Amino acid sequence: NDDISEEMLPENFRLATKDNFHNIFVNALDGDSWIAYKKDNDPVRVFTLSEGKKLLIRGKEVRLFIGNINNLVVFYNNQLIKTQSSSGVKSLVFPEGNASKYVLPLFVTLKSGRMITSEEFLNIEKAED
Repeated sequence: NDDISEEMLPENFRLATKDNFHNIFVNALDGDSWIAYKKDNDPVRVFTLSEGKKLLIRGKEVRLFIGNINNLVVFYNNQLIKTQSSSGVKSLVFPEGNASKYVLPLFVTLKSGRMITSEEFLNIEKAED
């Protein structure tokens, strides 16, 4: 896409992609957005991506939940992906073919405030039965 500017996808991020990984670049161009993500076997990370900030997530499998997604541009392996949402929230799984393995919401917030994956939550529920 020729109209992707350096502001949207800076060269240092474009060049940072690694083969055999899913490279997701998130750029908060138009305001703050709330992000929760899990890559591979790492714990869930949750934070606010402030306007003007950028995030590169690289993994064999990445699950991403974003609030205020319309404030962001998201690139997958240096390709701009359509992420507009009428609700402002979006769940994304990379590779896309793995999406059917998961239930929505991708993540659940416990009373303690800690966020875990839905499957971890379902396993807690089963253990308590």
